[in-house]
Order: sequence, then structure tokens, then C-alpha cells
Amino acid sequence: MLERSKKTLAEYNIPLTSHQPRYSLLQRSIEQEELPWTINENVANIVYSPIGQGLLTGKVSLERIFPTDDGRSRDPAFSQENRKKVLDALEEIQDLCETYKCTFVQLSIAWCIHQRGVTSAIVGARTPEQAIENARASQLNLRQMDIERITKTFTPLANL
Repeated sequence: MLERSKKTLAEYNIPLTSHQPRYSLLQRSIEQEELPWTINENVANIVYSPIGQGLLTGKVSLERIFPTDDGRSRDPAFSQENRKKVLDALEEIQDLCETYKCTFVQLSIAWCIHQRGVTSAIVGARTPEQAIENARASQLNLRQMDIERITKTFTPLANL
């Protein structure tokens, strides 16, 4: 049996070209160190979960109960208290959905891909319609003042 090499990328002289962190309006811990480092080192950020496992869709009601085999049933972000906070924050930016003629899903994705250092976003879809809805987010051209408003609205909920 061949022994696997334990060399690091640096030892092979292979530069890191991309990073795949979790990132959304609700999960922003990468803003402190990871994003600044990747921007400085010219490393792409291909973020995942920009709609917070569905929490930013506006469709996760307070009454919804997740099966025990669904990780969201144990995730504090999905507690009824936190779902209420997210729904309230989404309501605060509902007018932006009307302005941009988009859904909360599209606005959440667009916010992510408008962030400095974010190259693209991986967004889950269960149906062809969801995939089409998600893709439309790339066509939104958010104004800086709206990005700042969205950021401010969700900052108290960052890193639930």
C-alpha cells in the first residue's frame, strides 16, 4: 500500500485559489478575518448557504416543526424566538423586494454576491423553479445604500 504524503499546499508550492465558507446575512463570522485575508491574498470566496438553510426565504413559519433527523431541529438559529427575529427583519426590508421586483431569496443571495471578496454563491434548490429563482439573483444590481440598509437590519442577527 502506498503511503500518502502529508505535505501541505505550501510545500508543494501550490497556491490556494479558492475558499468555500458558509456566509449569509445570518452567518457572517468570516467578515472578521477570513474575508480580509482572502481579499488581501487574492483568493476567491465561493460561499455556501446564502439563504441560511431556508431561514431567509420568509417561508419558515413559527409553527413549522422540523423532524428530529433534520439538523435544523437542533440548530439554535431555528428556534421559534430566532425565527421570529428573522421574519421581523425580513418584514423590514419587504419594500426592497418590491423595489427590485424580487423575492427574499433573491435579495439574500444578491446581498451575498455584492459583498467585497465574494466571488460566487452555492445555493441549494429542490425544484427547477427554485433553481431559476436563485439564478435570477445574479441579475439584481443592488444600490449601495440598499446593501447598507440590509446589512444594518440583519447585523443584530449575525451569527445566530
